[in-house]
Amino acid sequence: MCFANGNDVTNVMVGGKMVLEDKRAVQVNEAAILKDAAVQAAQMIDRIGAADDLLLPPDFWGAERHDA
Repeated sequence: MCFANGNDVTNVMVGGKMVLEDKRAVQVNEAAILKDAAVQAAQMIDRIGAADDLLLPPDFWGAERHDA
């Protein structure tokens, strides 16, 4: 193997216990971690006053333009 990264890993065993199976962490509650991360991110955005910076401009997805 010449090159690999985390995306190439499907299973990991540590100390005889599977900690990653089919690219899913099996020793932690992923849903709880992601929920907490979302809460923490929202609190940080509020704390630094960045909510307006995250708004998408009205034409973000592309505005239809018809040249006459």
